[in-house]
Amino acid sequence: WMVKWRVVDARQFIRNSGVDIRNVENRLSPIVQAAFNDEVTKRLVEATLAVVLSLRFWQGGYEDSPIASAYSGIFHSIASFNNAGISLYSDNLARFVGDPVVVLSVSAGFIIGGLGFPILVEWWRRTSQRRHDIRRTHWTLHTKITLLVTAALLVFGPRGVITFEWTNSATLGPLDTFEKILAGWFQGVTPRTAGFN
Repeated sequence: WMVKWRVVDARQFIRNSGVDIRNVENRLSPIVQAAFNDEVTKRLVEATLAVVLSLRFWQGGYEDSPIASAYSGIFHSIASFNNAGISLYSDNLARFVGDPVVVLSVSAGFIIGGLGFPILVEWWRRTSQRRHDIRRTHWTLHTKITLLVTAALLVFGPRGVITFEWTNSATLGPLDTFEKILAGWFQGVTPRTAGFN
């Protein structure tokens, strides 16, 4: 409602200034729509992560009550999407090293959040276009570079961590094979933007 109010307020200001409102509305509308789409995407991802994490914290016995689980799930979903790298736990997220639900959910949150506003807006526009639209649009150069570098970091980061730390007794060494791969994945993708451990 705040965005709508500001748009109405801006339209009134423009009308009073004598500028042709139709021209301004045509330019303003895509910006407002992009901001709205980004906010919807952000809230949808954070809400999904919050539900998944809250349920896992409660079901996995990581928290004492459903309220504490919900609080922790909401906090960590927002922290992961916004790439804050902070946690409510003294060991950050190290206690979840063998829990694929927590590790992969938090990873998905900071990877999607790390792509950034322009990439999410372009993705939203492309997915909301009608399928029968004949016009063929191409990804922008910025999006292509971002997605290419992200893919490279998602492949080579974990591969490097797993390769160099597999037998290190201070890191991955004591873990079983599945936990080594999961921890290697998380530690390989986290330095990209998030900073969790």
